[in-house]
Amino acid sequence: MEELRKLKVSRDAYSEDQLEIAGCVVTIDYAGKAKVIEGLVRPGDMPKAGAESSVDMTFRDPEKAVREKVGYSKKLMDEMRIERTKIVRSHLSGAFAGAFDLLLFQMARDVFSVERYFTHSLDVELFRFGSSNGATATIDVDKLPLDWTNETDDGAAFEKMRKLSKKKEALFAACVAATYKGQLTIDTGLSPEVEAVVDDLSIDFTKDFRPTVENFWGRLTKGRMLEIAEETLGVEWADAHSDNKKAALAAAMERAFAAGDEAPEDVTPEGRAAALAWTPEGFVAE
Repeated sequence: MEELRKLKVSRDAYSEDQLEIAGCVVTIDYAGKAKVIEGLVRPGDMPKAGAESSVDMTFRDPEKAVREKVGYSKKLMDEMRIERTKIVRSHLSGAFAGAFDLLLFQMARDVFSVERYFTHSLDVELFRFGSSNGATATIDVDKLPLDWTNETDDGAAFEKMRKLSKKKEALFAACVAATYKGQLTIDTGLSPEVEAVVDDLSIDFTKDFRPTVENFWGRLTKGRMLEIAEETLGVEWADAHSDNKKAALAAAMERAFAAGDEAPEDVTPEGRAAALAWTPEGFVAE
């Protein structure tokens, strides 16, 4: 697996000889964005079989020229890499600033860059969960300092990112937020560390989420809606609406629980206060 990983990484950087014979295709993806497929070679441009060209040698073993220059065997080069890695890790483990910059550099490019693969200096994989379920919609990406991700040179991109100063903190938080998998407090696989942070955030879910027919009430049974109505709006309100069809009851529940200063005429002040303070099960810990 390690050899396959190295091969993949080696093919992400093209040599001058490879660039002379290769090209790319520019197309539009399913989301309507430009997509560049690199590293394509026309059959007629490929080196002829048997020709020991530098292009062929680079594809088969891109490290061979380096090993020949320094006089290392492949095994020795691998062992030297391991020894250097151990030394760097021992020093990096006590260097917060450098460790933070390396992680943020990889996180931000993995999370917010579109249609581009990057080689990774850290053995960490990050996925942008919001790309498939719209979870990043509430993150104002346009306000994040991401201009440096457009740099094609990794070294230049890293130096630009390091100069962001305090802005790096906001970018780091946005990266973590974008990769947050999400959970309800009633989930069986609840992550307590996430809920500890949610508690620190002091989120007022009553302001950020109000139940509507579409996002909540219309998806409950009539019986469950009446139970919630009795617990919050009172027994009299629940009894008065018990004969309503499900759709009519859902609409009445939306009006009773909607944000705003005006309350429906059939809702008591006490019931209205309870409705505005109510959140669905799973939003807050019981």
